[in-house]
Amino acid sequence: MSARDIIAKLISGSPFPSKRTYDRVDDALDALDDAGYRILARGEIDEETLEAAARVADKSAATAGIISHEFSSARLEELPDAIRALKASPDEADGEARNE
Repeated sequence: MSARDIIAKLISGSPFPSKRTYDRVDDALDALDDAGYRILARGEIDEETLEAAARVADKSAATAGIISHEFSSARLEELPDAIRALKASPDEADGEARNE
């Protein structure tokens, strides 16, 4: 069951919401999207947030050679690709990710 279905059933008070109810839910979801909000299932991470995390890791990797020893530098350089790899797995800003 999707978030859309849950909202429609809650609004209608019925296990079988009408098309009109679904239209209202779609309008609400569109308004949320226009305002920059998303509804994600538990454990889901959107691509934009993953990229923000990767940018933070990229910055850390760029300075690792200056402030860390060789092993730490190598680990930090692997971090951006490891974060990006999560995009392919459904199970799993200058550094500031948006709240969901």
